[in-house]
Amino acid sequence: MRYLGWSTAAALALVGCAAFLDVDGYTESSTRTADGDASTPLADGAAGDGTTTTDPCLRADKPVVEVTEITEDATFSCARTYLLKGQVFVPPGKTLTIEPGTTILGQRGLAGDPLAVSLLVVQAGGRIVADGKVDRPIVFTSAAPKGQQKPGDWGGLVILGQARVNQGEKLFEAGDGTSRYTFGGDDDDGDSGVLRYVRLEYGGFTVFQNKEVNGITFAGVGRKTLVDYVQVRMVTDDCFELFGGTVNAKHLLCQYNQDDGIDWDFGYRGKLQFVVVQQDPGIYDDANGFEGDNGGLPAEWDREPQSEPTIANATLCGPGRMPTRPVIDGGAGPLRRRYGMLLRRNTNAHIFNSVVVGFEAGLNAQKPMERSTIELKGNVFFGNGWNPTRAPADLGFAETDGGVDFFADDDDGFDELALATPGNAVADPGIARCFDPRAPSFGPIGELPATAVSDPFFTPAPYKGALRDSRDVWATERWTVWDDK
Repeated sequence: MRYLGWSTAAALALVGCAAFLDVDGYTESSTRTADGDASTPLADGAAGDGTTTTDPCLRADKPVVEVTEITEDATFSCARTYLLKGQVFVPPGKTLTIEPGTTILGQRGLAGDPLAVSLLVVQAGGRIVADGKVDRPIVFTSAAPKGQQKPGDWGGLVILGQARVNQGEKLFEAGDGTSRYTFGGDDDDGDSGVLRYVRLEYGGFTVFQNKEVNGITFAGVGRKTLVDYVQVRMVTDDCFELFGGTVNAKHLLCQYNQDDGIDWDFGYRGKLQFVVVQQDPGIYDDANGFEGDNGGLPAEWDREPQSEPTIANATLCGPGRMPTRPVIDGGAGPLRRRYGMLLRRNTNAHIFNSVVVGFEAGLNAQKPMERSTIELKGNVFFGNGWNPTRAPADLGFAETDGGVDFFADDDDGFDELALATPGNAVADPGIARCFDPRAPSFGPIGELPATAVSDPFFTPAPYKGALRDSRDVWATERWTVWDDK
């Protein structure tokens, strides 16, 4: 079956019905609501809150359209809800436009067939234009009934581009091994579309062992792609994965990821500003605020272009306490670490005016770092090093030759403390509810003076962290959801 677009007659015929479009037209099935439950549709105009509406985008009984394939330019209307059936591709040369207020559902797929999981893949040369509004965000979420939704219910959003990566042309690791998953090229100015006022939740399905789908993956995506006001929450892997490319982004939110908040690799060279990460204290894993690499394997650590992101105005809220170490086969499970920033394997990085609180250590570097240039200025570290068996580590652990566990030299003498001490501070930023999953406040009590960042991409922000102060509320406006479920 293929998604072909809607004629007016077809749209009128299918109001209140689940729709299955194929090359010949459509067929009808039983009535369903957007959460997938069988239901009696509301009367015409019912909004689901005791009021009536003439706006089809606000109705509670939107028809559900099952999408299996996109073969031409297509538009997802806010008057309907869309269920991704397996891997759905936006092919090269085609554009998927998603109207503000549209909901897209994903599901796990058939048991025993991991590739049947719902996944939206924008192929290299394709585009997605998901341009929501603050009061009508575009939402990617689980098809499970409300109250039963959980991380890993479906895959996520994968955008593949043709910007440079240090792997040449490469296949996305969690794909099906076909050329449809190819990314990389030489177009650093590539345009893969728009993501604005978008929320994605309950994704991160593990396709194969050590091959998970992240919330949103940008692979070889170019800098003319617009990414602004995007929240990823409740995913089993990273919120945002950046495999090479030059895509820039502002106003990124990550809540309760089970791996890293922002993860870059393969020569990523973009710019990020206004980033919030809030981590889950119930997850015992190697989950970091930022994790940066130049490559995963030793043969990739020296490749060009070298990873070199520039990041300003981030607020990284760790778990705030020590998660419970699991018991496996009667003994303690493997030791896990949680850093505000884990920089390793010859990545470069420039990080300014950011706040790092509540991690096991604020910063850690891991070998090799011989070719790395790390610039940290205007950052604040506080409340890190909460493990009672170790010394406080607001900035990082004092590693030595012959050290044990966290104090072992894992970077061939690279001195994180010497790097982070000048130009940064250990001080209480005064953020009242950094760790509150339901009613967070990420702004400090008062504005924290900042270091100037001289780059035209960055919005002038004379303060540290993602929000100016406690009256700055862009991160909790109505397009967002904050909850521990």
